[in-house]
This record gives sequence, C-alpha cells and structure tokens, in this order.
Amino acid sequence: MQSKTKGQPSELSPKNEKLIKEWEIATTKGVGPILPYALDMYTGEVWMPTRDAIHAASIDNDPRVIKTDINLIKLIIDHPSLIQTRDDNQPIESWWWHLDKIVDHSYPADLLPQYLKEICQK
Repeated sequence: MQSKTKGQPSELSPKNEKLIKEWEIATTKGVGPILPYALDMYTGEVWMPTRDAIHAASIDNDPRVIKTDINLIKLIIDHPSLIQTRDDNQPIESWWWHLDKIVDHSYPADLLPQYLKEICQK
C-alpha cells in the first residue's frame, strides 16, 4: 500500500503497479505517432477507467502517476485536436474525463491536483 507521507513511497501491490504501468502505456503509446490510446475515440473509453482505478486505489500521488498526468496534460495543451475521448456523464472531479474542458479553461481549476494547476495556468 502507498505511503501517505512524502518521500519514498512504500512498495505497492502488484495490482497497483500494474495500474500505473497501464496508465503510462495508455498515455504514451497509441494509434499513431502522437495519438495515445487514452485520447483515441475508439480506445479511450477502454483506457480511461485505468485512471479511475488509480484514483480509487489512492495512488494518485505516486511520482509515476504524477509524471504521466503531467505529460498527458502537456500533450493536450500542445495538441488540443488530439482529444477524442470525452464523457460528460463522468463526475466532474475526475479531471481525466474532461480534458476538453481543461484545454478550453472551462474546467474548475480548484478541482485539479496542484501539480496540474501549475501547468494549466501557464
């Protein structure tokens, strides 16, 4: 289980390690040279629940998750036309389902984790 204190995280369960690895894959590999699975209109709805599971497992603050989230946000800011996955039926607190709103600045900034607020406010 992930340590709640800052510093080195404790060892994660194999299930949580797998979730993190899947999120990394979903946001870095994909359909073409730049379109990751998480953003594709056909595969995004399959991969985005991985981020839901990460949140449910309370491992959002794992450094690899933070790095992956940041890379995803930077990608959509640089290439907003890549966003093909959206589901307005998902809770607004689940920012990863509302990437289009993040890019057009209609997503409530107070619901973003601090490490993403800093990027989105630039």
